[in-house]
Amino acid sequence: MIMKELESAGVGVDFVLQSDRTPSPFTYVIVDKKSSTRTCIHTPATEELSPDEISGEMLDNCSWVHLDGRHTPAATKLGELANSKGVLVSLDVEKDRPGLAKLLTKANMLFTNSKYPHIFAEKHGDDSKDIEANMKTILLQLPRLQFVVSTMGADGSIAVVRENNGEEEEEEGKGKDNRFLTFRCQAWQIDAKDIVDTTGAGDAYIAGVIHALVRKQSLESGMKLGSYVAAKKLTRLGAREGTPWRSEAIAEVPGIFHVEKI
Repeated sequence: MIMKELESAGVGVDFVLQSDRTPSPFTYVIVDKKSSTRTCIHTPATEELSPDEISGEMLDNCSWVHLDGRHTPAATKLGELANSKGVLVSLDVEKDRPGLAKLLTKANMLFTNSKYPHIFAEKHGDDSKDIEANMKTILLQLPRLQFVVSTMGADGSIAVVRENNGEEEEEEGKGKDNRFLTFRCQAWQIDAKDIVDTTGAGDAYIAGVIHALVRKQSLESGMKLGSYVAAKKLTRLGAREGTPWRSEAIAEVPGIFHVEKI
C-alpha cells in the first residue's frame, strides 16, 4: 500500500528497501480540536536500517540527498558517500540523537526548529537564549554547513547564512558580524479557525524550500514557498493532505511575502 501510494504521487521507489523481517513504522495521530493539541502514538520498526544496506549506487544521477536523522548510522554512511560524490546533503534535526554529532558534519544545509539551536549551543558551552546567536554557533562548529534554517510556528522562520567563507572582514562592516547574513520570513497568514492539524507542517515547509533551491531560486524565495506550503498543509488532517500542487503555488506565492534581510 505504501509503495503504491508513493508511485501514484510520482515518487521514485527504485531504492526503497523492503524487508519481510520487520513491519513498516507507523504513527497514530489524535487531534483534539478543542484544545488545539495532538497526541502521537508511534510504533517504530523493529530493526534499524543498516549501513551495510547503503550503497553508492543509490546516488547515481542524484544531485541532492535529504536526511532526517533517523537510522543515524545508515544516514551517516549515505552522507559520507554523498560528500565523496559532490552530492548536496540537507538534514532535518528536531532533537538530539545518538550518533547525531557525526551525521551533522556531513550536511551542507540544516533545517531545524526553534528548540534545537539552543540544545546544540549549550552542548558547546554557549548559554545564550537568542536563537540567531545559537544558529551562528552551529555554523561556526560545522564548517561544511552553508546555512541553518529554523522554523518558529506562527512566528515564521529564520535563516542564518554563511558569508565570506565564515571569515570576518576587519575593514568593512565594523561593529557588525559580517561572517553571516540573517533572513526572517513571516508565516503565511491563515485564519486560526482554518487550522486543522499541524502534523507534517515542518516537513512541508522544508519541501517548499528545497523545491525552490533545486530550481536555482534564492533561499529567500524558498522560505516564502515553504511558509505557503506549510500553511496549506495545516488546513487538512494528516501529514500530506492539503499540501499544494506546484501550479497552485505558482499562482498564489509571488510577491506576497516580505523577507527581512538583516
